[in-house]
Amino acid sequence: SGLQRNEKLFLAAMAPRGVVAAAVSSLFALELVDMGYEAASMLMPVTFAVIASTVLVSGLLAVPLVQGLGLAQSEPQGVLIVGAGRAGRSLAQALGRHDIRVLLVDSDGAKIEEARRLGLLSRRGEILSRRVLRDLNLDGIGQFVALTPNDDVNTLAATHFARLFGEANVFQIQPSTDLGGPLPEYASELQAHWFAAGATLDKLEALAKSGGLTREIELDGKTMEDVRDEYGMDATPLFVIDAEGHVDFVDADEDLPSTGTLVALSPP
Repeated sequence: SGLQRNEKLFLAAMAPRGVVAAAVSSLFALELVDMGYEAASMLMPVTFAVIASTVLVSGLLAVPLVQGLGLAQSEPQGVLIVGAGRAGRSLAQALGRHDIRVLLVDSDGAKIEEARRLGLLSRRGEILSRRVLRDLNLDGIGQFVALTPNDDVNTLAATHFARLFGEANVFQIQPSTDLGGPLPEYASELQAHWFAAGATLDKLEALAKSGGLTREIELDGKTMEDVRDEYGMDATPLFVIDAEGHVDFVDADEDLPSTGTLVALSPP
């Protein structure tokens, strides 16, 4: 299986069991009662009582056991990025400098090859395909950012991963027109948080293509207006690292936190 010893121990203690026992016990009970063994009628209720008890015990012991075996991940900070263009690669490199696990996914082979040349963990495939979703290794990953040029793919993927990571941890790039201007929002039940304070992908790609730099800025009460006064009006916030090393992506509807390290993409 490729599993480590502590993972095997956890599965041995917690893996679902009881379906076969329940089915077989019902068959045996009917056969034995027909043969004249009236006490066999208790076989099914006893079996179900044992199944219920083991499920209860497993449920109560799951958290202590997973912590004792060193398998617990209380707040996974890793990021799954869909879209390995210049903007996605710049974001992945900036996160990697803070020891954040990043996985890039893109259907474009050339973009994936470039990501791998930069030493970035990446996977070629269509994010909405069942095979890719099944095979993704999301160990340590708890946040999602959609940065593909296809706004429909971004929205559908964000909707899917919101069920897995929670809506607060899912972001997508603001949809835009062919000229790069922002489009009206999708229906509220479909849209995720806008990444990079509502910047469009065209803006991020243009910044990255022109040699844009990912700058680390100590906030200390600075606002986004202060940052742009110092680094240019096109400076775009990506994420903030707090004192404990947690990643907080910058939402379009929220102000910058008062402390922490802001990572922003700015003109060269």
